Amino acid sequence: KELKNNQRYQEMVSVLKALEKNDGKTQLLVFDPATGENGHEHTRAAIAAGNIDTADHVSTYVPGMTTNIHDSMIDMTQSMVDLKHSKSVAMVGWIGYDAPVNPVEQASAIKPSDLLGIFKPENLAKGIPYALYKWGGQHVDFSVLGPGEAKMGGKTLARFQEGIRDSRNVGTEGLSKVHQSVLGHSYGSTTSGMAATKVHDGVIDDLGTSPPRRGR
Repeated sequence: KELKNNQRYQEMVSVLKALEKNDGKTQLLVFDPATGENGHEHTRAAIAAGNIDTADHVSTYVPGMTTNIHDSMIDMTQSMVDLKHSKSVAMVGWIGYDAPVNPVEQASAIKPSDLLGIFKPENLAKGIPYALYKWGGQHVDFSVLGPGEAKMGGKTLARFQEGIRDSRNVGTEGLSKVHQSVLGHSYGSTTSGMAATKVHDGVIDDLGTSPPRRGR
């Protein structure tokens, strides 16, 4: 029972179930457990539907806010399978960064008793705006409003894209014929854009972005 409630165990189970998609014709490209360091507080993983070693086209999907291995990996891998319509294509679902949480969901979970923290004397002494700022930072994560997570994720994504290209180099000339596209959704669009500025020329052939949707 304790094992089933363990976060790392749950993440590993999600990855194993995701690998069963596409009749098992998947590739585990990344599995990097959380270290607890800033920018790596959550486990990272990437799974391909198809073979990135032989595909003519490799497309990497970068999800956005609230994405995590436990809740998202299985469905995302199925989506990659659904989008793959040819043996010459490999679709990669990449959760290789700490996607921001939804601050609205966090705020809705605040208890009335938590509001007492606003009135800490040491914070009120610096003014009500400061007291609200300090209290909010302790209860609500607003990282989705800034580029911090995208910058860190962009560096990791850039290395991932270059790794795919380098693994496909031919002979001694270093000429890779693989065509790579990156598809970013929501906050993943920002992360993808950051990566595109860091890779060498010709690594990312096409960049597609999709803004957050309103409503459901």
